[in-house]
Amino acid sequence: MFKFVLRAVRMACVAVLCIVAFTSTTYAKIDTTDILGRKITLEKPGEQVMLGFYFEDYIAITGPTAIDRLKAISLNYWKGYRPLQYEAYLKIAPEIADLMDVGDADAGTMSAEKIIASQPDVVILSAGQYKYLGASAQTIEQVGIPLVVVDYNAQTVDKHVASTLIIGQVMGAEDRAAKLAEQYKAGVDDTLLRVAKASAEKKKVYVELGQKGASEFGNTYGKGMWAGVVDAAGGLNIAEGQIANWGPLNP
Repeated sequence: MFKFVLRAVRMACVAVLCIVAFTSTTYAKIDTTDILGRKITLEKPGEQVMLGFYFEDYIAITGPTAIDRLKAISLNYWKGYRPLQYEAYLKIAPEIADLMDVGDADAGTMSAEKIIASQPDVVILSAGQYKYLGASAQTIEQVGIPLVVVDYNAQTVDKHVASTLIIGQVMGAEDRAAKLAEQYKAGVDDTLLRVAKASAEKKKVYVELGQKGASEFGNTYGKGMWAGVVDAAGGLNIAEGQIANWGPLNP
């Protein structure tokens, strides 16, 4: 009887060890440098992410698990600025409607306290959002939450590529990020080459972020962001010199 019990105990211990070995995952620490040159260390890839901006970029880089790993967002930067895109994602991933909203930097409602309350294991913000938070951004890091800054708004190849590789590191998707960065750089290089060879007269261009609909003038851009796209494509941006950064242009 004693031998039978001892054998059962040994078998149970082996089973427990097998389960632990199968379910536990060890990660090497992730050391990255964000777009502002700040060095950040993560214990593991992000699993509970507070994402402030660049939703389509984050999803493309992270891959199929991207939405499942979101914990909180700045809702206006997605639903407000890209309403049709948000609706399209909502149809295939209705769970995004349940993500915590940490507020909007443009409206003055984003705060370090709201971000901390969402209990993320990593925070990814745009350079503009980080600048808005100012000194209070340090509070997030002081409670042990890594904060990473990326920047696609600058509309430069270097910052686009760097931001993509940074998100890839943070999310454990380095290979996917590297491929996307290379595809992007190759596409821009090809576009710039064709623009340089073009002999047609430059066209005057007006670009508007039309999230408010046709009845109201939305933002246009004097430099950076969509103005950078117009410049790269060889257009003459009519907002240059009229709008410092972004805002509605007088009709």
